Parts: sequence; structure tokens; C-alpha cells
Amino acid sequence: MRFLAPDAAALAPATLSDDELMEAQRSLSIAQRSLEWAAALVAAEIARRSHRDLGYDGLAQRVGARTPERLVQVLSGASLPEARRLVRVGAIVDSAAAAEPWLAPALGLDVGAIDAIRSGLGSPTPALTPDVLAAAAEQLVVERASLTVDALARRARELRDELDLDSVALHQEEMRAQEYLRFTPTATGMTRINGLLGPESAAVVVGAVDAITAPR
Repeated sequence: MRFLAPDAAALAPATLSDDELMEAQRSLSIAQRSLEWAAALVAAEIARRSHRDLGYDGLAQRVGARTPERLVQVLSGASLPEARRLVRVGAIVDSAAAAEPWLAPALGLDVGAIDAIRSGLGSPTPALTPDVLAAAAEQLVVERASLTVDALARRARELRDELDLDSVALHQEEMRAQEYLRFTPTATGMTRINGLLGPESAAVVVGAVDAITAPR
């Protein structure tokens, strides 16, 4: 199977009307996105067939390339960072349905945008569930229309930082809601203390108790 690029000279942009010129740009962008997707999936398969567990039997090693990314670079004429991105995004697209379903809202975008969103948002945590990250991905998909890939990557990182701060604040509120401290007098005149405190409250109480009970 051989893939052929369109003949740029046959387009003759100078002969197109304004509407035709804009439509040509839209159509070529769609075609470019499809080709990038195909290139990413092929790159991911090259990486799979070149897995380090295969040793010298791996595809890249057999043809003299040190890594699958290097092989993709040689075959595509791309830069090494671009080859790495193709391998990375291909693996994401290939496994997103099973491994990272939260990324599904972004899978209709171009390869660069998918990589920016995935890298910027990171992975789910106990505090940041897949549903939370899926909502963030949906927001970034909407914002993509007005952002370059670099700006989208920055925005994704900013959004992750905001989500992290929100999760910390929520966790602190949950801990405060669980706090309690009870003092129960006993028949001997002593007082039994029972409680559950968050880090900040515990630091205050422990400091006060240490001051009272410290050896003189």
C-alpha cells in the first residue's frame, strides 16, 4: 500500500475565488488532521513492534534504529520531538477507550491538541476523578477554536493547577467537617480527651498539650 500526497501545484490557489480559497483551506486542514491521525496510529504500532521486551527482534532494532521514535523520525522526515509526539498520541488514541476514557472528548481534535490536553491535564487521582478530567477536557475542546497548540498546552496546565487547588480546598473542608474534640471528666478527677483533628487544628492542640506536659 502506498500513500500519495496531493499535488500542491494542481491546486492553483491564485485562480480561486475568495470563497473557494477559504473552502480549500478548510478541506486541506481536515485532510491534514486525518493524515496526522493515521501517522500517529502507524507510529504507535511501530513502537509496539519495537518494544524493549523484544530486544533485537524488535522492528526498530532490526532496521538499525535505536528507538521507535528514531525510526519514525527517519521514515517521516520529522523532527525527533514531532516523532515522539506521534508515538505518544498514537498510543493515547489507540488505548483511550479502555485506559483513558476521560480523554474521549478531545479525540476529535488534531494530534497536537490531543497531546497538549493529555500532557497538561495529567492523570486522574483519588481527588481528581476521571469525570472531573473529562469535564476539563470538554472545556478545553471548546477553547481550542481560539487557541494555538502552545496556548492550549498552557491553558491545560493552568486548568490542572486550578483543579488541584480546588481538590485541596475540598479535602480540607471535608476534614474540618469531620473534626471533633470531647472532654470527659472521670471519677478520679482526671479528664479523658477524645477527638479527630485535621493537620492545622492538631498542630494547635498538640502544641498546647506539649507545653503543658513538657518536663520542667
